[in-house]
Amino acid sequence: MKTKGFSLVELLVTLGVLGLLLALATPRTERFGRRAALTAAATRLFTDAQRCRELAAQRLAHVGLLFDVDPRGSFYVVVADGNGNGVSRRDYLAGRDRVLAGPVYLADFGAAVRLGLPAGTTVPAPSEQGWVPQGGIAAGRSGILSFSPSLGATPGSVYLTAGDEVVALRVAPLGALRLLRWSKQRQAWVPFTL
Repeated sequence: MKTKGFSLVELLVTLGVLGLLLALATPRTERFGRRAALTAAATRLFTDAQRCRELAAQRLAHVGLLFDVDPRGSFYVVVADGNGNGVSRRDYLAGRDRVLAGPVYLADFGAAVRLGLPAGTTVPAPSEQGWVPQGGIAAGRSGILSFSPSLGATPGSVYLTAGDEVVALRVAPLGALRLLRWSKQRQAWVPFTL
């Protein structure tokens, strides 16, 4: 008479195969999670930059994204010029330039999301002049992407990374915004689609 069920050997073989499949799938799952976190952070950054441009026109004042670091990590705030001389770090710290939104902490999107490039990586700047700064911000001396009431902007770029992925927010002098992704396969910057 034959009994129904599995033998101990069959059960161990099945568990071994499942463990192997799980071990093979884990890196892909982690990469997918990092990519999703980076997409969420890039989308928020792009949306907030668009909002800065709109607020500058509505308020007839300079409005910018100001990047900073505190014990919680890298963040940015949306700041409006409060004294008619443009958005500046000094006026922000003194409370003359008013915070309209934020802070937005990059780590809140995922532990791997941060400003800059993956460790040990060099990437050419999208402008094909020079290299992406390791710190992740190429926006004048102050690290502020500022938009004027006339819809112009301080040109610059902000680079976000998670794992081995890199995304750039580019701001042109006339205020146009673009999101780009570094393609390791093509060794080129390609449009980042949301």
